[in-house]
Amino acid sequence: EKKGGIDLRALPIVIQGQPLPDEGKPEGFKGDIGDYRLSVKVDRTQVEANQPVTITTEVSGKGNIKTITAPVITLPQGFKEYEGGGSEDISKDNYTVQGKKVFEKVVIPTIPGKLKIPPVQYTFFNPDEKKYEILESEPIFLEVKPSAKQEELVGVSSSGGAAPKTEVKRVGEDIRFVKTAVS
Repeated sequence: EKKGGIDLRALPIVIQGQPLPDEGKPEGFKGDIGDYRLSVKVDRTQVEANQPVTITTEVSGKGNIKTITAPVITLPQGFKEYEGGGSEDISKDNYTVQGKKVFEKVVIPTIPGKLKIPPVQYTFFNPDEKKYEILESEPIFLEVKPSAKQEELVGVSSSGGAAPKTEVKRVGEDIRFVKTAVS
């Protein structure tokens, strides 16, 4: 029996969610759900070795933009990588959340030559189509020239008597350089 009090209890709200199907679930799926598009840009395709290149990936469309995970960039040997900045732009239109999320990755090619970065991939579940989708960019081709510093080093060692010759002698686990006479 209540005396002057207000009963604030409410009936529980039951939400029934459907689990995502295991059938057709790709290996690279990280839980993103929505209807998305992928755009990939590189700030330059010609660069000196050990100079940075920024790869910008943009995922846009309808869904939970805040939880979008970064597209997968698989780098071959000869690269160092660093995560860059990013941004998101979200709007609601007719109760539909949409927008875009931008990711930046800085890669540094360490070897000269014509280098190919495989296609960037982004995987998500499309609830309208009730299926998993994998978006894939074109491969990225970089023309990497030897750096000026590398050319200087090559120039010194190939100029004959400019640098003294050295031998490497193994003593236990240490490596010691033994100088020999310059011919």
